[in-house]
Amino acid sequence: PQSPPLLFHKGDLTEGGGSDLATAVRQAIKSGERRVVGAVINAVDDYLSRADQVRPRWTGEYVQTLDALLHIAREAGRVVVITSDHGHVLDVETSLERSEQGDRWRADDGAPSRSEVVLAGPRVMTATGPRIIVPWSERTRYGNRKNGYHGGATPQEVVVPLAVLACPE
Repeated sequence: PQSPPLLFHKGDLTEGGGSDLATAVRQAIKSGERRVVGAVINAVDDYLSRADQVRPRWTGEYVQTLDALLHIAREAGRVVVITSDHGHVLDVETSLERSEQGDRWRADDGAPSRSEVVLAGPRVMTATGPRIIVPWSERTRYGNRKNGYHGGATPQEVVVPLAVLACPE
């Protein structure tokens, strides 16, 4: 019988703060013991949370952990699924709407702007009630200027990227 899936978070992926994969990660990927081995890199979130002026080229050289994971997965004959828990909105000509709740949403005051929409329902659980206001336009942000944002209900936020990679045998 195979072991249950295993998930490594970004702090567990490398050893000593370098770019070399941790031994446990290498062994889990190379072993046939588990059908599913996951890795959370979080490179895009980490980049977008900053306000620097450098725009990276999203390559294997830039995201070194991803490059190392792809290499070891290829050696092990594994299929790789790359996805995200949500999309992101890049900062391009955004305007600030104030929010007391943070960067993602604001309390429903009954007055959404033209670039906002009200979300309500049993999965909306906040101290302010079961309704919130979020941006639907990628031109609206609630927090200080950064490289990018969690974009409320914008298509860029709610459509999740997905790629399935496999090397021919």
